[in-house]
Amino acid sequence: MLLKERILEKFNTGEIENLGFKRICEVFEAKSNIEKNILRDIIDTLENEGKIVYKSGRFVLFENSGLIKGVLRGNERGFAFLISDNGDYFIPPKSLHGALHGDTVIIKKALSSRGSSDEGEVEKIISRGVTKLT
Repeated sequence: MLLKERILEKFNTGEIENLGFKRICEVFEAKSNIEKNILRDIIDTLENEGKIVYKSGRFVLFENSGLIKGVLRGNERGFAFLISDNGDYFIPPKSLHGALHGDTVIIKKALSSRGSSDEGEVEKIISRGVTKLT
């Protein structure tokens, strides 16, 4: 079993969920800088893939983070909608944080000015929808 799979399995079992990087190193008995760098690279990869999230100084599984992943559908007036399996969310221009139409992003729910919870704010861009501009 690859180390990446072992790490993800330990997140799924809850053994290393809600731990900081230092504690994760202790669980995997990573003592040297080389071992810690390898562990950091794998955790960064899992985070970039959207499988885990760094939240409040700890790493958690994406499913347990309360965040939502989906694809942005932009509007010429500057706002966008996140299209996800959990429904659609309005993203105002000030909450896009550089995300563009077609990008796969992670958002957190935010209360709108009118009190509804169908609004969100981009937390992280997972992948770009448009890779070439002409």
